[in-house]
Amino acid sequence: RRRARDPHLVADDDRPAEAIGGSAEDIGEALAGYADLGISHLIVHLWPRTPEAVEQLGAVAAIARERLSA
Repeated sequence: RRRARDPHLVADDDRPAEAIGGSAEDIGEALAGYADLGISHLIVHLWPRTPEAVEQLGAVAAIARERLSA
C-alpha cells in the first residue's frame, strides 16, 4: 500500500500509520480495490478532520465509483 501524503490536506503528523494516503486518484484506486476483495461497504475516518478533507472524499468516492463501473 502506498503511503504518500497530500500536502494540501495533511495538517500534522498525527494520522494513523495504516492510513491510506496519496492523491485523490491513488486513494480512489485503493478504495475501489476493496471491491476486488468482496468488500462492498467502507467506513472512512478522515485525517485531518477538516471541511477540505470532506470535499476531497467526495472526489475520491467519484473516482472509486468510476473505476468500479469500468
